[in-house]
Amino acid sequence: MAGAGKYKIDLLKVKGSDVHNFEINSAFFSAFEESTIKDGNIDIKVTIERTVNAFPTIIEGEGTVKLECDRCLRTIDFPTKSSLELIVKLSEEQKEDEDEIVYVPAGEAVFHMAQHIYDMVYLSLPIRKTCEEANIPEGCDPKVIEKLNSRDDDGNIDPRWEKLKDLLE
Repeated sequence: MAGAGKYKIDLLKVKGSDVHNFEINSAFFSAFEESTIKDGNIDIKVTIERTVNAFPTIIEGEGTVKLECDRCLRTIDFPTKSSLELIVKLSEEQKEDEDEIVYVPAGEAVFHMAQHIYDMVYLSLPIRKTCEEANIPEGCDPKVIEKLNSRDDDGNIDPRWEKLKDLLE
């Protein structure tokens, strides 16, 4: 995850409440080899507060990611907006992270956020990603939709497409 190395905060330097801004793009997403997201432009705002024994953290992101439409396969800029609240705690011993609690070794005291940012963005996307969902005015590629709705020479719809049409409605 080499490209994601700059997304970290030194917890020992946090004084009171700090705000950090990052921008993620194709270099960030390429660090995640199995990612279906290959490109995007998202502004990330991280608000981290120092308390007596923890660092309440809010990660917010807003921007677009480039995805393929599930219907016509056109590359679209899909809007995304998400947030994630975590509690970061320093730990003297190795501990497994919990749902909303992240443990950082006290000797290192650096919160690496790349995986949390990626997960937040990925989970903000709907299961079905179409041109309509992305609010593209012209909608899906008309040539592809025409092909999906095409009939054979006798005017019959290919039975393979008939089953798929049920999924589109």
